[in-house]
Amino acid sequence: MSDEAMLLAYHLMTTSLAAHQCRFDELPQTAQDRIQQQVERALQMEQLVLSSPLAADVVIPDSLLQKSMASIKGRYEAETDFIADLTLNGLTQSGLELALARELKADATLERVAWQVPQATEAEVRAWYDAHPERFSIGETRDARHILITINEDIEENRRDASLERINGVLEELDGTQERFAEAALRYSECPSALNGGTLGRVAKDTLYTELDKTLFAMDEDTTSAILESEAGFHILYCEAIYPAQKASYEEAAPKIKAAIDKKRQTRAQKAFIASLLKDNIAERKVG
Repeated sequence: MSDEAMLLAYHLMTTSLAAHQCRFDELPQTAQDRIQQQVERALQMEQLVLSSPLAADVVIPDSLLQKSMASIKGRYEAETDFIADLTLNGLTQSGLELALARELKADATLERVAWQVPQATEAEVRAWYDAHPERFSIGETRDARHILITINEDIEENRRDASLERINGVLEELDGTQERFAEAALRYSECPSALNGGTLGRVAKDTLYTELDKTLFAMDEDTTSAILESEAGFHILYCEAIYPAQKASYEEAAPKIKAAIDKKRQTRAQKAFIASLLKDNIAERKVG
């Protein structure tokens, strides 16, 4: 099979998996037609990037290629499974290596474009921070623990009435202290958090079940809730600490702002680079 056929098979495979989590030949004809068009454009872009002067001296170390191959092989339980899947996708190992090498080189070339973009200055980062104060408000959060007794009508001890009786017994053992709550969570809770004394960590609003969320954010610090019910079962909450809403400082926000500005500029530069390659290619074809 030709190199061109292998490259086409590779891109059809990766695009189909990314978009539909299945092989290209398993897709309906309309989806195949759409992906075929996407792949043809991607192959054209890849070839233009690889043919550019910027790519001329880009060398991909064999160690990086082999690492990429190993990463793909590692998804399979056995070598035979890997080979069988390549065959189903119209590929061979050598064809896969060829496609990966080209992809890595194209990515490295585009990275070169990104490296040439000036990074955001501190003045630019500060200006963005000052112009978007709403982006850096941190809502109220709370450190919380919980105890869960699940409901499962297929298990006698977890039928609703039995679970309610059990968690009522747990509630009676609590004395309002964090220490007793953590001990009870470790002993009785059916949530993985039991291993850490029932801790849920710092919780933001709208992250728990509705009834739990509503209750937690109405509790005082160092208090225990009544028994609550969610679709998971019965809960008891403990509010350890309350952290009022605040605004992230410039020092906290600056690294993320800088990274976002740099990324946006790099993406814009890469798109402009590809657009210029397309423009040059169209002009050359007209002359020809």
